[in-house]
Amino acid sequence: RWIIPELRELTDVPLIYEAEQGFKIQITKDLYSIEEPSLTEQEKKYYQEIKEAFYEIINIDETENPESYVNKGIKFILTELDIPSNESQEKKYAYLLKKEFLGFGKIEALLKDPLISSILWDGEGTLTVKQRRYGSLKTNISLTEKETKYILTKALLSCKKDLPQEEQKSICENEKQYGASCGKKKRVSSVVKRKYQGYIHQQN
Repeated sequence: RWIIPELRELTDVPLIYEAEQGFKIQITKDLYSIEEPSLTEQEKKYYQEIKEAFYEIINIDETENPESYVNKGIKFILTELDIPSNESQEKKYAYLLKKEFLGFGKIEALLKDPLISSILWDGEGTLTVKQRRYGSLKTNISLTEKETKYILTKALLSCKKDLPQEEQKSICENEKQYGASCGKKKRVSSVVKRKYQGYIHQQN
């Protein structure tokens, strides 16, 4: 659900609207900017550990609600790794995990904005969006070639289109490498994985 004000004429004073998911959109006459939940340096370290742990235990069943699965996973990981947190921090971790695991990373907020009709990228520099009220606007988001390929491949998979075997292998390897780089310590054992499956069954 979005909280969208009257779409006035653009000036140097930002027009701001926000989503329940935890991010805000700021628009001036020169820029469409996404403001996402920020993490302190300590929270960044904790999030890296949470993300690596989630890669270790993730196994979403087709019958499981993905967002619910992530929420349960975060609570379990915080407990098992003894990571201190409050409700606000858990919401930030949940937003970031859902963006990376269930969504399309850097462009997820753009895809969720109901006032965006298209996203344009010429292969270099920042992305441009077409906003239904204000037309073309530069954003504060840039993508590398690797990030772009990953997003496009993920989009194809989500549409259930067939990919050549090499492409499927490539994205799997990409995800493995990404997961392995999330932290230096592997603190999630096979015992913890089994405990997590038991935890999920109890929650259901």
